[in-house]
Amino acid sequence: MSNVPVGYKQTDVGVIPEDWELKSLRDICWVNQGLQISIQNRLKTSSLNTKLYITIQFLNDGKKAEYIDTYSQSVCCDENDILMTRTGNTGIVISGVNGVFHNNFFKINYDKKQVTKDFFIYYLSLNKTQKLILDKAGTSTIPDLNHNDFYAIPIPLPPTLTEQTAIATALSDVDALLNQLDKLIAKKRDIKQATMQQLLTGKKRLAGFGDGKGYKQTEVGEIPEDWILRAIGDVVSFSGGAQPPRSTFIFTPREGYIRLIQIRDYKSDNYETYIPVQFARKTCTKDEIMIGRYGPPIFQILSGIEGAYNVALIKATPSNALNNKYLY
Repeated sequence: MSNVPVGYKQTDVGVIPEDWELKSLRDICWVNQGLQISIQNRLKTSSLNTKLYITIQFLNDGKKAEYIDTYSQSVCCDENDILMTRTGNTGIVISGVNGVFHNNFFKINYDKKQVTKDFFIYYLSLNKTQKLILDKAGTSTIPDLNHNDFYAIPIPLPPTLTEQTAIATALSDVDALLNQLDKLIAKKRDIKQATMQQLLTGKKRLAGFGDGKGYKQTEVGEIPEDWILRAIGDVVSFSGGAQPPRSTFIFTPREGYIRLIQIRDYKSDNYETYIPVQFARKTCTKDEIMIGRYGPPIFQILSGIEGAYNVALIKATPSNALNNKYLY
């Protein structure tokens, strides 16, 4: 007996509505790479014939704008185009920019009779699609997605552009709601930070503590007179991580293996990696404090995952004189 609901069909990507069609990206788009320009040939100011040079560094870090004056139309994009990183941080989807794009990008030229821009962007950004992109890009030091691997990615398409637009609109509404929630969370986070600043520096004392006590001047400013000023190295030990061979990596749990913790794992479980227990040189519990060595942002304070941690992380262990939660 089939478990496929009425009105649906089984495909290589799972169950989809029976009037949807499963295609590959090869059927609906074609891509071209951008332009590699040496640093010495990039301009610091714009003029009549220059265009903005779009790089990952500029988009991510707010790097000062650079311009170029020699280019072909094939490497130009405008606000209506879709770009995707093909190497390094592979799979980042970008739109709404105008200029000349770097060689690290694909420009995705899509058939507007088959797929709408917004539906396509949402599908490329889907966690399942992103994982497929990363798998195809490989696990080398610098992942690189080639044209044919990109074209082989499957995409289930609703039969009409109208339905695609409706789906994208619904997802856009969810994005708007999440944006409002993010703003509310950010506001509450600011309140928490202000409270932490007051309590952790002794500017404000909790009821029942420090009654009748004054303050004293130290090299870090005023602190309660009954507090002690110590160097963090006197009360905390630090231990850097270890990097096992990539050849030992697997991506599903297995007996005899332990999770390899990387900075990105504290944001998402989409890219879980496991290594043989015998390669786990540095380990941590979910309650221990971890510090991200690399960014952005650098020096992230992290916790909540148990496993073996890699070289991008440092474990901070307090002495008996310091409470672990207070240190965090």
